[in-house]
Amino acid sequence: MARFPRPILVVSAAVQPEDTHNVFSLLEAGAIDILPKPRGGLAADEPQIAQELIRKIKLISGVMALTRRQRMGPGLGQSQDGPASPPRPRIVAIGASTGGPQALRTILAQLPANFAAPILCVQHISDGFLGGLVSWLASHCSMSMKIAQAGEAPLAGTIYFPQEGTHLEIDQGGKLACSHKAPIDGHRPSVTATFKSVADYCGGGAIGILLTGMGSDGAQGMQEIYAAGGITIAQNEETSIVFGMPKQAIALGAVKYVLPLHKIPSLLPELLAPTRRG
Repeated sequence: MARFPRPILVVSAAVQPEDTHNVFSLLEAGAIDILPKPRGGLAADEPQIAQELIRKIKLISGVMALTRRQRMGPGLGQSQDGPASPPRPRIVAIGASTGGPQALRTILAQLPANFAAPILCVQHISDGFLGGLVSWLASHCSMSMKIAQAGEAPLAGTIYFPQEGTHLEIDQGGKLACSHKAPIDGHRPSVTATFKSVADYCGGGAIGILLTGMGSDGAQGMQEIYAAGGITIAQNEETSIVFGMPKQAIALGAVKYVLPLHKIPSLLPELLAPTRRG
């Protein structure tokens, strides 16, 4: 991957949900995605497994793999017009899909344990792999990390992931909600569902970050954060495994900053600084 990067899909019996170390070591080494090799079961499941394999192959065939050491871009990247002095943000919401575990690690591992806001993270991931993702990220991060529980108040310095099969939202009382509403853009959890709830609750006190991923989930939610006066950040094309989700948000005019991945964690503490006042 360092000399001749290629998009890699790992198909193996050794990447089952319980094989956390294998799965995330492969992603860390440069694999774009993994697919557990079936270990037997009903013949009726074979068409579904075959379609998932075909879908993943088609997806990565259009990806330009990145070298393990990406070129560092200058400055903060492109910036769209927006409020000059937004209110101090209260919640950061992050959404990602294909390539997201690697991108999340890059950002979250650089944030301090006393980070001044809670973070709500939505990562599209196959059923059974969420616990492994949270454990893997937690091993690299200083912040506390957990799967959200309905009714708890989000705390600064803590990262929350949705429960499997639910949307992660924040209600008007400032408590976390695990919703079973219909999928949005084919996803539950949906990035857009989380972004919209954060926009509704925080208004100009929200930060929305949309990372690498296929499709358009999160773009509409990003637009709502932007319209509410919040700060919106999209990962740039050069550092995205798949530029679909950030590209859709940019096309809607919903993005204030378009940044290379490595610039995002250094900007966040600045946006949360007490000196920034509305």
